[in-house]
Amino acid sequence: MVKVPCTLLWGTGFLAVGCVSLPGLLGRWLRAPCPFFYFITVHFGSWWANQKSFFIMRKMFVFALLALLTSSIQAQSLPIRYGVVGGLNVSTLSSELFTSRVGFHLGGKAEVELSNNLFFEPAAMLSLKGGKVSFLGLAAATTNLYYLDIPLHVGYRYDLTDDVTLLAAAGPYFGVGLFGKTKGEGTSESSRSAFGDEGAKRFDFGVGLRGGVEFKSQYQLYVGYGWGLLNMYGETGLSAKNRNLSITLAYLL
Repeated sequence: MVKVPCTLLWGTGFLAVGCVSLPGLLGRWLRAPCPFFYFITVHFGSWWANQKSFFIMRKMFVFALLALLTSSIQAQSLPIRYGVVGGLNVSTLSSELFTSRVGFHLGGKAEVELSNNLFFEPAAMLSLKGGKVSFLGLAAATTNLYYLDIPLHVGYRYDLTDDVTLLAAAGPYFGVGLFGKTKGEGTSESSRSAFGDEGAKRFDFGVGLRGGVEFKSQYQLYVGYGWGLLNMYGETGLSAKNRNLSITLAYLL
């Protein structure tokens, strides 16, 4: 494990912000006594989903993540491990029109040790979700939704032996739709953007949990499930929220 000071996390976060205007964000967030807890409420999730401006939402999204990291790490240095993750998604949307489809996720994560058994686990992953839909058996379509998923979980570890540890974690996740296509099959073959006015919204918010096992303090295998809380097709009249079963392998550096 290595020690990472809080100032380094701040620096990394501000590099990620890039061209985002910080003064405009301060005016919005300082109205709330605690930006992080305000951000993760379901009421805020509903408000967030109804916004029209992609750029304003991106600014608020990045700033909320900075608030989370700095409030969690605070001023002191904490032990932290980094890792790479990848695995399988079996996803669908919570509408009877959709059936499941197979996708993937790939990215990186960190594990910040909060105590001997408790840890905080942020991650950033490219994740393929979506679903399949059939129209009266005459035609079908597959929706491919590529997200930048950012789960922010708190976990607990229990050592079975010196080499085997049980893991469990849960917490919110945030998703930003990057790109995607809805591809028709059968009698109506076509392709169009999966996001936009007639497609899915670009922002997702939900909760997830997972459980698994760690071997030799370096290899992890776990199964998780994510429940999206936002209706991804609200403006089209269709009620559908993301649902995703994941199987993940992780290698800790």
